[in-house]
Formats: sequence, C-alpha cells, structure tokens
Amino acid sequence: MAGRIITSVKEDIHPCVRWTALYTIKQFSKNLKPEFQDQYRDQVLPALTKAMDDFNYPRVQVQAYSALFEFTSNCTPSILNPYLKEIVTKLLKELREEKHMIKGETLKVLSAVAYSSQDQFAEYYSTGMPYLKVIMMTAKKELDHNLLANSVDCITMVWMNVGKEKIRDDTDMAWSRLGKCLGKEFKPYMRVSIPRLLWSAKIGSYVLVPENPDNVDESDGSMRAMILGERKIWIKTKVLEEKVAACKGLYLLADELKEGLSVWIEEVAQTLVPFLNFQLNEEIRRVAASGIYTSMFHEKEGRILQVKTNAQDRLQIS
Repeated sequence: MAGRIITSVKEDIHPCVRWTALYTIKQFSKNLKPEFQDQYRDQVLPALTKAMDDFNYPRVQVQAYSALFEFTSNCTPSILNPYLKEIVTKLLKELREEKHMIKGETLKVLSAVAYSSQDQFAEYYSTGMPYLKVIMMTAKKELDHNLLANSVDCITMVWMNVGKEKIRDDTDMAWSRLGKCLGKEFKPYMRVSIPRLLWSAKIGSYVLVPENPDNVDESDGSMRAMILGERKIWIKTKVLEEKVAACKGLYLLADELKEGLSVWIEEVAQTLVPFLNFQLNEEIRRVAASGIYTSMFHEKEGRILQVKTNAQDRLQIS
C-alpha cells in the first residue's frame, strides 16, 4: 500500500490525490517511525523532493513540505545525507522567494534537516545563514511573531549542529536553543531573550467567541474551532503556537542554565504556573510542569516555596 501511495505523489494528475498521498506519508512518517524511514527512504525522499516543486498547486506544495518535515525529523544521518544537497539547495532557493505562505514551512524543514544531518550540515552554514538572518530581522521589524519564532528555531538548530567556533560571531541573535548550545556562555544574552520569551508566554487574545459564528473564516488555518464545556470557541492558532514555543524556550533555558537563571527563575516559574491547568493545549501543560519542576531543583528553597504553593493551589482548583 505504501508503494502505491508514494507513486501517487509522483505520477497522479489530480492535485487532490497528490495532497492526500502526501498527507498519508506525513502520518506514516510520524506514527510509524523509524521503521517507515528505514524501509522507504529511497522511494519517499525522491518523491517529496519532486513534490516540493509543485508550484502550480500551493496547497500540495505546502503539504509536501509538511510531509518532508515529519520524515526528516525522524531520520538518521545515513538516511538523509545522500539527498542532503538537493534538499538544502531547494530549501535555500525557496527562502529567497517572497512566498510568505511557504516560508514558515521551509524554515521548519530546514531546522529538521539540520538536526537530522548533524555535523554534515556544516557545509551549508555559510551559504544558508545570511538568508536566515535576513528573514529573522525582517520578521522582527514587521512584528511577524510566528515567522520570527520559526527563523530563530531554525537558526539555533543549525547552531547546535555546527559547533561553537563556527557560530561565535552570530550569538547576538540567540534565544532558547542557543542557551542549550552555549551553556553558561549564554548569560550575557539573557536580558534580551528572557523578557521576550516571558512576553510571548503571557500573550493574550488567543480565544474568540463571536456573536455570529457563521462569520468566522477558518479557511486559511489561522482559526481553529473547539468545544470547551458547553461552548464552542475559536482559537487563534498562531498566537497559541507562539505561547507554546515561548514556554518550551523558558523550560529549555531553565534546564540548561540551572543556577545561571537565578535572577529570572522566580518570574519564569510564576509565568508557567497558570499553564498547569491550561485546557486548550496538552503540550503546554507538560512543558509548564517540567519547567516548574526544573526550577524547583535549581533555586533557593525560600524563594521557590511560594511558587510551589501557587502551583499546588492551581492544581487543586483544576
């Protein structure tokens, strides 16, 4: 069955069929890892790289990038490296284009490819990093927080896999994964990164309860409906994704820097406490619990006691 699905990606003339086949490959890559990658790498990767060029059907192209992200996220270097040059070349070419819809997906795939190819990605560092810097600075200037988060995630994932010496001149743009990469050397950048992560974690206005639900447009993926109790609400997906990413960043920094985060540890923990019973996203609850647990291990008992009490109260309320 998998063979027929892969063939449909390459050969079927109907874009809806290609989209469905790509979606199926994405689910196989996510739920049947790593066996699916091991068995079908030589069929899937050529099919996905071809689908990346389906410019006449943007929805199919976006789905190809999404499938490639899931497949490469669970690859070993030996699986990915024979196709690395072609994939990276196409990704960097896409980053040069002014296609906002695909740019976020491109950054996600590039991040996954950098992670899975490990030190083999160092060959593309000098070529790709200038594009990533421009995207990040442009996103910051335009207040495009989702693209900014994706670009920072991509940059820091690249940094983690090419080594300290190669990235030392770029550390003025570091956030959560850079903290994991540099360890204690990240301290000078905390005064910039921590307030930004705290702000994103606390950002509100992510729930919409419209007077006329029929007027809500979900077609572009920016809104998602869900049932909360007896009410139907709509979630602003990009805002929620930003909150989740920020909480992950706070947890990663608390776990990596330990006592080095002492100046901020109380505010970080207090920010994460409300998410212990956050009903709209399971992942953010797990991250909050892990972040608070980590904070308690690396802070003075007196200062963290109130955080612990607040967390217990929050759980009892829920």
